Amino acid sequence: MTPAIGFRLGTLRRRLFVLLAVTSVVTVVGVNLVWLPGALHDVTSARSELQLVAVRGVRDQIELFLADKEDGLTAAARQFRAVLLGADLERMTLVGQRFLQRELAFEEIGVFDVRGGWRYRLSRREVMTSESVTARPSVDLVANGADVIWGPVVTNDTSEPWVTLAAPLSSPAGQTFVVGLLNLKVLWSLTSELQLGQGGRAYIVDGRGGLIAADDASLVLKRLSFTDRTFVKRLLEDGRPNGVSGLYKNERGIEAMATGLRLDRVGWGVVVEHPRAVVAQAVERKLLFFAVLTLAGILVSAAIGRFLSRRVTRPLERLRLGVQRFGRGELDHRVPIETSDEIGELAQQFNQMATELGASHARLEDRIREATRDLARRQREAEELARVARTLTEDLDVAQLADRVVQTVLDLFAVQSSVLWSRDPDGSLVVLGISGRARDGFKLGDVLPTGVSLAGRAVSQGRAVWTRDVFAEPGLRMTAAQTTRLQATGDRAVLCVPLAVKGETIGVLSLGDGSTREFTTEEVTLLQAFADQAAIVLQNANLYVESQTQRLQLTQILESTSDGVLFVGAGRRVQAANRHAGELLGCESIPLVGGDLGAILGHECTEASAAELLRTCDAGLAAGHAGDGHGAAGDLEMPDLKRVLHWETRTTSDAADRTVGLTITLHDVTQEREIAQMKSDFVSFATHQLRTPLSGIKWMLELGVQEREVGEQAKSYMQDALGAAQRLIQLVNDLLDVSRLESGRMKTAVQAVDLVGLTRTVLGDLKPQIDEKDHRLTVEVSEDVLDVFADPQLLRQVVLNLSSNAVKYSRPGGRITVRLTHDQEFVRWQIQDNGIGIPKESQRHLFGKFYRADNVVSLETDGTGLGLYLVRLIAEQMGGRVWCESEEGQGASFFFTAPRGQGGSRPGSPAGPAAA
Repeated sequence: MTPAIGFRLGTLRRRLFVLLAVTSVVTVVGVNLVWLPGALHDVTSARSELQLVAVRGVRDQIELFLADKEDGLTAAARQFRAVLLGADLERMTLVGQRFLQRELAFEEIGVFDVRGGWRYRLSRREVMTSESVTARPSVDLVANGADVIWGPVVTNDTSEPWVTLAAPLSSPAGQTFVVGLLNLKVLWSLTSELQLGQGGRAYIVDGRGGLIAADDASLVLKRLSFTDRTFVKRLLEDGRPNGVSGLYKNERGIEAMATGLRLDRVGWGVVVEHPRAVVAQAVERKLLFFAVLTLAGILVSAAIGRFLSRRVTRPLERLRLGVQRFGRGELDHRVPIETSDEIGELAQQFNQMATELGASHARLEDRIREATRDLARRQREAEELARVARTLTEDLDVAQLADRVVQTVLDLFAVQSSVLWSRDPDGSLVVLGISGRARDGFKLGDVLPTGVSLAGRAVSQGRAVWTRDVFAEPGLRMTAAQTTRLQATGDRAVLCVPLAVKGETIGVLSLGDGSTREFTTEEVTLLQAFADQAAIVLQNANLYVESQTQRLQLTQILESTSDGVLFVGAGRRVQAANRHAGELLGCESIPLVGGDLGAILGHECTEASAAELLRTCDAGLAAGHAGDGHGAAGDLEMPDLKRVLHWETRTTSDAADRTVGLTITLHDVTQEREIAQMKSDFVSFATHQLRTPLSGIKWMLELGVQEREVGEQAKSYMQDALGAAQRLIQLVNDLLDVSRLESGRMKTAVQAVDLVGLTRTVLGDLKPQIDEKDHRLTVEVSEDVLDVFADPQLLRQVVLNLSSNAVKYSRPGGRITVRLTHDQEFVRWQIQDNGIGIPKESQRHLFGKFYRADNVVSLETDGTGLGLYLVRLIAEQMGGRVWCESEEGQGASFFFTAPRGQGGSRPGSPAGPAAA
């Protein structure tokens, strides 16, 4: 091609591309703009036309039904006329019975004379009485020249719509009619069976707008009336041949588009409606289709223009290449070859492609049939496995389950022997079940060492293994005993699969056959699936046996303990109890299990002590999770038995940590309390006896220190002795206070006390110690008055003990903060330091008598362990609580609460968590 020709060809291509592209784009956009309004109108019109066609079809079916019933009644009228002429009552009865047998939609038939009443009447349901014989039919019996007169639609006592028809007899006066009562319930099935699509439905109304039939029979039974719908009024009044269309909101609250036709014969209306949303969706689809079509048209036009402009010189060649690629697909049509040019070659390639795709389709159908057969086989295997699984779960006895497993394998695979091996903890296999010819060589309890035979290989490899000939299998370890067993059974081909639960092999299931055959993949898969189910069942059986053993052991443990143990469930019902619980509670003669805990405690326990335990039970059972409830403890007093029982409770949870009950432990502490009382009495007596001589010693030492003639070294000794005497006196005083508080003999003067002022006074007394250790002290107080009900001296001792501890056990330069807050009933006092803290294991004993934490003892040797115990006794005596929050090395916070002084009354329970 010369340069000039190439240039002209390139220009032609560009011009052709621009012309084709512009023309195509303008054409596509113009056609779509012209087409769109009409298409949107057509959507709405098409929906109306479809509804009109549907409603005409429904109307025609109803017209046929009504005409058929008119013809039936007219025919009956002719028969009754012949009978009346002969005045034969028996024949009249026969005519009526045959009519009702033939016309199943009619409920009643009779002959009525306007002047004389009923001459004959027969009903399917109603027994004829004097009232029914004299009652007039619900139809206007006036001869109007029509063959049949239709009455209004009425409803019976079951809300079914009925209508009365009357056909005149040819009598001289024209006053005699054959009257039939037609049940319109048959129209229900007509409307409910209509397939109108996209939420469409049909219904029928009578001349007064009442609903006769609909897709939902319950609407008819509700006796709905649509007279308030303008659409229904127009339909019943106009009677247009092309129907009435309109929009309204139906009884379900859905905007609907409807078309209706009038049944001129009876004055009824037939309506077909569709949700308006269906039409809106169609319009949206049209708009979307228009946008996509326009965009696609523009893109396709540009592509076609470019393609035609660049390929105009070789269109047939490129077309042939495109068809040749497509020839690797499938076609059902063959193109005739009419020419020998490029078009003929194209047709030849097209036919070749269709031939190849036909062969490919045949091969695909063969694969589908093969897959269908495989699916059917797998379904049969699954059904068999399900049946076997149901059989295996009928019993939890391990020996019986093993027999069922091996017998099922024998029947399912049609082999001659089957053995079930159980794996011991040392890795060896033990025979658990035998079936078939395996009984000739194996017995229950036979042991197979680790890694021996094909069963050992299945365990070591963790997968199914098999062989055509177990005696010729290379690399297989065999013991002499195992070889003898297999020779006795005659097994050659052996298949073994492991029994695994959660990745752990618990045994092996093996089967054997006398022939040297190959096991198919399907057989291996099926046996492995069966083994997986058998493993789960055997594991459950073993767990059941283990749980029964543990239950027996737990019962024996509970019965062997000297404490009483009860398990209380919902509603305070005792679900379990040991024998000692009944003995301790004095209820040996009545059963505890199943009884109400309150009734059991009411036999011997005091009302107050029993109420405390019951409140604790209610709180523990109300906790949604076991972590929400805390353990508690207390005493049960049994004065008649002269016994004191100490109880402790713990919540019991299930696997989901939901509280399912409460465990109560009862311990007889009568003797311990008596010993403790004796010790307390002794301490009280001893301290009283020591107080007077110690005071004398202190007084003499103070006088001796003041003497001038005494040397400095002697004064130093006397000052040390004086300090020791003062500490000893303080210890005696603390012991006396503890004794009085424990015995209730402490005399108190409860009054309103300014806790803020008292706190500032105590901190002022401790200022030398605070300044000596260079502590920073902060007091945070709310603006409200913080008066509390308490004995001033006892309250001062609480504040002093807690404050001095914070000063004593904080490192030099520490921070100490005192906060006083309140709620509606209580004032809360808190002191926080950044000292050495308290170990977790020591906190639960912190407020016990003579207890000191280990890290405190190593830091400060002085101390009796009575300070915090005395604080707890005083706080509880005031009606408050004391507790501690601490982490070792991070400091500690001590709290106590006391009743507020406003209002002049004391609340009944403290705020804050329980004391340790």
